[in-house]
Amino acid sequence: MKRTTILMAAFLCLFSLTESPAQNTHKNMEQLNLTQEWDKTYPKSDKVNHSKVTFINRYGITLAADLYAPKTIFGGKLPAIAVSGPFGAVKEQSSGLYAQTLAERGFLTIAFDPSFTGESGGQPRSVASPDINTEDFSAAVDYLATRPDVDAERIGIIGICGWGGFAINAAANDTRIKATVASTMYDISRCTANGYFDAADNADARYKMRQEFNAQRTEDYRTDTYPRTVTNPEPTGDAPQFITGLLLALPLVEGDSDIVLTSPIESVGYINMTIHTMAQFGVEIETTDNGWHIKGGQSYIPHDYTTDGDWSQAAFFMVAGALGGKVTVNGVNRNSAQGDRKIAELLAQFGAKVTQTDTSVTVEKGELNAIDIDASQIPDLVPVLTVCAAFAKGTTRIYNAERLRIKECDRLTATAKLINDLGGKVTELPDGLVIEGIDTLKGGFCEGFNDHRIVMSAGVCAVRLGGEIESSYALSINKSYPDFYIDYNNIGGKANVLDLR
Repeated sequence: MKRTTILMAAFLCLFSLTESPAQNTHKNMEQLNLTQEWDKTYPKSDKVNHSKVTFINRYGITLAADLYAPKTIFGGKLPAIAVSGPFGAVKEQSSGLYAQTLAERGFLTIAFDPSFTGESGGQPRSVASPDINTEDFSAAVDYLATRPDVDAERIGIIGICGWGGFAINAAANDTRIKATVASTMYDISRCTANGYFDAADNADARYKMRQEFNAQRTEDYRTDTYPRTVTNPEPTGDAPQFITGLLLALPLVEGDSDIVLTSPIESVGYINMTIHTMAQFGVEIETTDNGWHIKGGQSYIPHDYTTDGDWSQAAFFMVAGALGGKVTVNGVNRNSAQGDRKIAELLAQFGAKVTQTDTSVTVEKGELNAIDIDASQIPDLVPVLTVCAAFAKGTTRIYNAERLRIKECDRLTATAKLINDLGGKVTELPDGLVIEGIDTLKGGFCEGFNDHRIVMSAGVCAVRLGGEIESSYALSINKSYPDFYIDYNNIGGKANVLDLR
C-alpha cells in the first residue's frame, strides 16, 4: 500500500506540471488560437514536458506561453522562471530555448509572448509599451505564484535583449520576484536617450526625436495605422558579421555543418576575406551553390601571417588625390579579397588618373564626371565616394546602400548633411544618395556624428574648400584609424585636433 501511495503522488505531481487550475479561470479571457504542434527553432528536449498555457495581465490582455517542466522531479514544489524577449521576437525562438534548457536543470519555466506579439493578444499588433510590457512580467509571476506545483518564494524572471529593461523594471516593483537576469548586449536606455555611440547626445537631437515620435502619433491617428516596431526584419545588412563568426567557430565542433543562404547577401567580400585567412591557418571551407559546407573536427595551425593593408582606409587618401593633386598609398594588395579595393576602379571611372602596382596605388587629379555606384558590396566607401561625387560634373547616383542607416550613425543622413552643410547638393533616398556636382564647397562647421568615417570624409572635403572645416567628434577616428590626422598632415593637409563635442 505504501508503494502505491508513492506512485500515485508522483503521478499527481507530474499531472500538475502540464495542467493547472490557475489557467483559464478568469472571466472574459480572450480565446487565443494556439499552435499545438512543435514549431520551435530548436529541437524538443526529451528531458522535459511541454504544454501551452495562457494567463491574463491587468490590462485585460491574454498572454500565450510555452510551459516547460522537468520529467524527473525529486519531491516538493519547484522553483519557477518566466522568460521573454528579445524585442520583436516570439517564444518559439531564443526565450523558449532559455526556458527549455532551464527546465532540464530542474526549474518549471514559461516562455511567453508579450502583449501585441506572437500568439498573445492585444491590439494593435507588433508594437510595444513600457508600462504594459513591464506588467507582462508581473502577470507571468501572477500565473506562476498561483500554481500548486510552484514554490512562490522561488520565482525568477529573465529578460532577453530589449526585454532586459522590462525585467529589471518589473523586479524593481514586484517583491515576489526573487531573482532577475537581464541578458542584454548593450545599454538600450542610453542608446534611446543618446543615440548609437552617443551620436545624438545633445538637447537638440533629443527634442528632434520627440518631435518625430509625436508627429508619427498624429499620422497614425490620421491613417488609422500603426507601423511595425521591428523596422529591419531582413537581417541581410549585418549578415557578413554573423556568418564570419559562424565560419570561425564551426570547424571546431565535432560534426560537419552547412550554412545555407535564403536570400542574397551584401558585402560578401568580407566573408571571402575570412575564408582566405582561415585557409592560411589550415582550416578549409567549401563553398556551395547556396552557402558553405564546413567540415568539423578541424584545428587552427599556428602560422606567421601579414595582413593586407586596409583598402577602406586607403580610400580617403585616394579620393584626396583625385580631388587635389597626387597621392600614393603603399601597402595595399592589388589581389586582396577586400571588396573595398574597388575604390581604385571607381575613381578611374570618375576620371581620376589611377596607377596600380601589386602593393600600391597612385591617384592623380583629373576632370571628374558623375557615375552610378552600386554600394551593396562596398558600403564603407559611400561617405568618401560622396565627397568625390560632390565635385564631379553631372549627377552621381549611389544605390543599394540602405544598410548604412544602421551603422555608427545613419550614414546616409549624416553624409548628406555633411555635404549640404558645406554648400553641396545631395538628395537622400531610402536606399542611397543623389549628388549634384559643383565646383567647390564652402567652409564651416559640420556635425561628425561620433562616426569615424564621417569625420574622415569631412577632412577630405577640405582638399577643395574655399575655407576651413570645423568638425565635432574629431577623435572618433580612433575607432579605426588613430593616425589619420598624422598621415593627413604628412601629405600636405592641416589638421588641428580640438575634439569638439
